[in-house]
Amino acid sequence: MARNAVRRVLREAARHGQERLVAAAQQCQLDIVLRLKAPLPQPPVATWSDVKAELRREADSLLAQLLRQLLTQSAVRAGVST
Repeated sequence: MARNAVRRVLREAARHGQERLVAAAQQCQLDIVLRLKAPLPQPPVATWSDVKAELRREADSLLAQLLRQLLTQSAVRAGVST
């Protein structure tokens, strides 16, 4: 159950940022892999709602970092080509 919940949360975060990432990537092909590195907290420590909310915040933050990096690279390429 936890594995599927994590997948759903990460997929939703990716769907939410997809348009901006595609636009920023321009003509580069981009494959994104999000992998959970730390174990999930056990239920007595945090509720599933809390865990999912934290996963979403982290996924959104990582995708925002990627977006900033893509935009920076795009600006550098545009500056070099002009």
